[in-house]
Amino acid sequence: MANTYDFDKFNFNGTSKIIIATGEAAAFTVDSSFNVDVINATGGGTAPTNPKFVASFKNHMFYAGMSNAISSVIFSGPFTEDDFDTGAGTIKVDTTIVGLKVFREELFIFGEDRIFKITGSSSSDFAVTPVTRRIGC
Repeated sequence: MANTYDFDKFNFNGTSKIIIATGEAAAFTVDSSFNVDVINATGGGTAPTNPKFVASFKNHMFYAGMSNAISSVIFSGPFTEDDFDTGAGTIKVDTTIVGLKVFREELFIFGEDRIFKITGSSSSDFAVTPVTRRIGC
């Protein structure tokens, strides 16, 4: 059986990185020097345990598809992928999440039977609105 991985490129601090989620363990980053860092909440808070989906949006990292939170999106604080305390949060939707994708300044949350989008630029103004409640992925 082949595994499916989700990844995204980002640069919060001058170092280009790729974040990878497997759905089996904690997400991890690989930088341009091939240093690997496991996302484990070094900045505080509780890190997502086994996300299937990751997306960099508005200088925050978004995680979804955790086995213990199938309808939640967890986001990090600004300009960090591993601080889940200051400026971080959780967004819950009423469907099982099957994907995340940034498109035209919005983060789309794809559910099994619904699609939502997140707009805004920080935890103080992130807003979730339904795109449709009649179709999903």
